[in-house]
Amino acid sequence: MPLDESNQAEFYELRRIWSAHDDPDIRRLALEVARYRRVLAEVDKLYKTMTSLGATRLAVI
Repeated sequence: MPLDESNQAEFYELRRIWSAHDDPDIRRLALEVARYRRVLAEVDKLYKTMTSLGATRLAVI
């Protein structure tokens, strides 16, 4: 089930969370959210590249 994009924290909100909290766990969480968004965007880009090249099955190792 796709996530509702309207509920996702925007970059500026993550930045505000980082600035507002001194707790290292909360700061780490904000960094991880930003990082995983970049990772998933890269995975999506690679998937689209593979499908545009005609790859219908991806090898699973």
